[in-house]
Amino acid sequence: MKKDIGNGTLLFEAKVDNLTSKKFWTLMWADNEFWNNTVNDLNMSHFVAKIVDEKNRIATAKLKMLNFPIPEFLNFPQFCDQTTKIMVVEQTSTYIKVRTNTKAKHFPLTESFEINQVFEITDLENGKGHVKIYGDIEWKESVMFVAKTAIQSSVAKSIKDAAHIYVKGLTNYESEVTF
Repeated sequence: MKKDIGNGTLLFEAKVDNLTSKKFWTLMWADNEFWNNTVNDLNMSHFVAKIVDEKNRIATAKLKMLNFPIPEFLNFPQFCDQTTKIMVVEQTSTYIKVRTNTKAKHFPLTESFEINQVFEITDLENGKGHVKIYGDIEWKESVMFVAKTAIQSSVAKSIKDAAHIYVKGLTNYESEVTF
């Protein structure tokens, strides 16, 4: 049995227009224009989403790790491979709570930790939504303190940056999906 990790550290919160819990679940981690644009904005490629059932998805992708050139002779990877399990842990007609667990490999230290996130969207009046995004690292192996601190800072920044991309894209996207 996996331990309950709680929601984690609150890294993003906003009340936004044009975002409902149903719109969030319909568009996130799925094959559609919004998500394809989001994948590009997040420096990801080779994205594949598998809908396991109505409450579970699995996503795989390559994530660009370095945004500066590295000489080829160093043979240093520029991407990692990610697998993310996405599950709805609670859902009502006006609320959704989604938990994700991301594992990465093929880049230094990425197999030492997993990234856990929680997304909460509460529907408000007039098509508005209250969005909360939490995130934390779960360490699987011991890592030097200096590296650990840098990784934690980088992951927190990445989650915050991604949150802004998600919310901007979701609120600006006019889907043709009917609920």
